[in-house]
Amino acid sequence: MTPNYTLSIPAAVRQDPKIYHNKLGTIEFPNKPSGKPMRYLVTLNAAVLFAESPNREIAKDFLAYLAQPQTIGNYLKASGTRYLPVMIPVWKDPFWSDPTDPHRSVAAKTLTHGQTRSFYIVQNPAYTLVLSENIWGKALHRIVVNGITPQQAADEAIERIKQIFAQWQSDK
Repeated sequence: MTPNYTLSIPAAVRQDPKIYHNKLGTIEFPNKPSGKPMRYLVTLNAAVLFAESPNREIAKDFLAYLAQPQTIGNYLKASGTRYLPVMIPVWKDPFWSDPTDPHRSVAAKTLTHGQTRSFYIVQNPAYTLVLSENIWGKALHRIVVNGITPQQAADEAIERIKQIFAQWQSDK
């Protein structure tokens, strides 16, 4: 089982109908131990247009074209549906909820009817440093290799995370 917030795995085997339809499944996450629904992690991709770009106007025109619901919808379909839309008009296209596709329809239902939240790195860029430094992986390593207690490892990890956030705030 692989939690996958894109449809990249089904997209990779789409050319083999046996695997796509019969040997691979996409399901919603189960409820939490409390019985409440799981909140799905989502991420958004963004375009960056640099102020000093020599082709700013052409880039702006292209982004305005790409951001049209029909254009981005067609692009997402043509890209093998690895990514899912964020615009309501694009979701209204029956393509996304077609029950004959066992992967796309489940993903569409999950994102349009379920609860979502952004990855932490979207909420605060300091999280990228936490991930880059592998803070929690190092904490586990210290428990296993150095024999410190889980509480000590957690305290050290939290202290390092606080330092990263404090540094990030002072650099702003």
